[in-house]
Amino acid sequence: MIPKIIPGKSFGGLVGYNEKKVAKGMAELIGIENIPSPNVIKQTLEQVASFNSLCRTPTFHVSLSFPPNERTLDNATLQAIANEFMQGMGYQDNPYAIYRHYDTDNQHIHIVSTRIDWHGKRVSDFQERRKAGKLATEIERKYGLVEVERNKKSKKETQARRIKPGPADKANARQHIINAIATCLEMKNITSIDDFGERLKDYSVGIRISEKKAVCYFIVDENGRQATPAVSASSIPFKPTYRRLGNVIGRNKKLITLRRNELKRKFNWLRNYSVVRLETFGKFLSDNHLKIKCVENSGGIYGVSFIDTKNGVVFKGSDLDCPYAFLREILSGRATIKKGNEQAFIEKCYWALIEANNHLDENDLLIKEEFRDLFYEQIRQSANDIFALSYQKAADEFIDSRKAEIDKTERQKNGRTGKALKESRHTSIVDTIADSVQKTGGGLLRDLMSAAPAPQKGVVQNDDDEDEDEETKKKILSGKLIR
Repeated sequence: MIPKIIPGKSFGGLVGYNEKKVAKGMAELIGIENIPSPNVIKQTLEQVASFNSLCRTPTFHVSLSFPPNERTLDNATLQAIANEFMQGMGYQDNPYAIYRHYDTDNQHIHIVSTRIDWHGKRVSDFQERRKAGKLATEIERKYGLVEVERNKKSKKETQARRIKPGPADKANARQHIINAIATCLEMKNITSIDDFGERLKDYSVGIRISEKKAVCYFIVDENGRQATPAVSASSIPFKPTYRRLGNVIGRNKKLITLRRNELKRKFNWLRNYSVVRLETFGKFLSDNHLKIKCVENSGGIYGVSFIDTKNGVVFKGSDLDCPYAFLREILSGRATIKKGNEQAFIEKCYWALIEANNHLDENDLLIKEEFRDLFYEQIRQSANDIFALSYQKAADEFIDSRKAEIDKTERQKNGRTGKALKESRHTSIVDTIADSVQKTGGGLLRDLMSAAPAPQKGVVQNDDDEDEDEETKKKILSGKLIR
């Protein structure tokens, strides 16, 4: 079964195409889904499509064709296949009509629908052709249909295949050049035109670029001289022109930069936040598709490089923050965590755990007995299961310091609250006395003054204070209160 999604602009055109076939006796309507009546197919599709005005192409038209050697299928089977196909594509809630055509030798049906369902939702068309092909294979196996080969090579793949380095086949020079170029373009470690030319030499192919950036390729002999007529880049199906080479080189540079930064971050973590042993370092290299290559001279090994087996790129150890000195520490078993970075690592794990439990207050978490064990586990997971005893000690110290800091903050907060409460109480008492004085016209204050104790003997009062008290009494007795 071969599904073919056919673009369309209007429902009138899609439905009209099939209805004209029906009128001529070259097709028949074998089923409708989510449509009230066969007489309102076009109107229903247009009405449902209007539920979502943001969709620019609401039409959906697909044909399901069967090979000539397929057995004769009745309408009920074809309708069941169509329903299963539409359900697999996500159109089970959409209105659609199924037409069987008889205008060709092979059996085939047409399905007309809209990308909008009755709820106004649009069915995604992301990779729908690939999805349709996969779904067709499943339906073929379920219904015992003839399985159609769908992995046909494209024109580009047919004319270009990957080859191994070696001498050229001069009898079929053009095909050899095409194969060599296609093989080199797939390499991710080519970062310049010169690199590309060097890789082509491994396949006995040369490249020439004119002043106007016109590119041509040819086969070279053992001495590097041109041995066959040149083939222009524009005559090759996938167009390996100067612009195309520039795009490939730019893509490779970007990929290499991203890969280098990724490995650098991992090596930085390994050096600063882990206690590395030889077996764990070997697993680290395997997980990241790396192999070690030692650089040596007459004096012995002086450096190290890492081969990225996934992309075929070689990185210097210094570019990845992993110099040869660090590798010697690993081999000797003396590699340990850097002093000074331990505290940063502990704090990072602590706040990650606090954020993961943000539904609880930090103080409530600290008083829980299991919090310390959770903190240890967080450190173990963050350290890639390499857990140092020094981490536990530093973790305990950090938890104690956080508790002390929170307690100090609470005490300061409570102290400020008590002082504010005391001031508010004092203010309320003064306001109460003032209100009473105002209401009694100063009588309450005279009673308080008459009940006040007499001045102690031997205490000398300032004359200015007496004058001030007399003045205050006069103002209060006259109904004026000074606070």
